[in-house]
Amino acid sequence: MPWAKHTYSRTVEVYKEMLEDVLINHQKDIDLIVRELLIRGEILKHDFTKRQMTILMFIITFSFNYGKDYAYIPKVQDFEVAGISKKHIKGELDKLLGMRVISWKKEEGLFAINEPRFWENCPYNAGYNDARSQELFVLNLQHAGIDVVPIIQKLKQMDS
Repeated sequence: MPWAKHTYSRTVEVYKEMLEDVLINHQKDIDLIVRELLIRGEILKHDFTKRQMTILMFIITFSFNYGKDYAYIPKVQDFEVAGISKKHIKGELDKLLGMRVISWKKEEGLFAINEPRFWENCPYNAGYNDARSQELFVLNLQHAGIDVVPIIQKLKQMDS
């Protein structure tokens, strides 16, 4: 039975157990969490196709969510689990590799999302606005109860 068909409470219970194991036994470090946040934010700014977004979310799901840099996806055909046919996956992976968005250790079946500063020829979406993106970042920190004054000062220093 597909995962989503299980009862909500059972699904939450399993995810809590998994998260505790990742946080306690694998000691998910702050650098990995920051890297994941930066990558997720950067992905939203770029003009990826639906298939490319699915690939990126698939890699994130099996890497960062488990406290790892790399997702272990032993067969390219495994992307069919996310709805990308074997007919299309190789071409989409080649495009993401060409833009240096992902790295792939073929022999080991490992995929990672590279740091956005290394991405090449990866256009921003038409609606991206850097100033508004920073405003939303600060507004949501503030909404979470975080003192944003030092953050605003750092952002202003970065813009100078």
